[in-house]
Amino acid sequence: MKFCDFKMLDLPLQANVIYQHGIYLSERSVDDFFVALYQVYDFYVEVYLRFSSREIIKFISFHSDVLLEPYLSKIQLNNLFDVIVA
Repeated sequence: MKFCDFKMLDLPLQANVIYQHGIYLSERSVDDFFVALYQVYDFYVEVYLRFSSREIIKFISFHSDVLLEPYLSKIQLNNLFDVIVA
């Protein structure tokens, strides 16, 4: 599926694509939301869930690596280096 095709889908169909083809990458908190990051095909999707109701509020899909910056601090490179050396 292409990025533009995904953007044209309504929320329930986007959710289905994420569920079937998404690869969970990371998570973060933003205000009153839990945000989960998925890779779907060749793009990324943030899933915004309201903490209080656990209801999906929106999806933000993007290609830009710049928008991954909020997640980069969670990556532990020390452990990765130890595995490569061993």
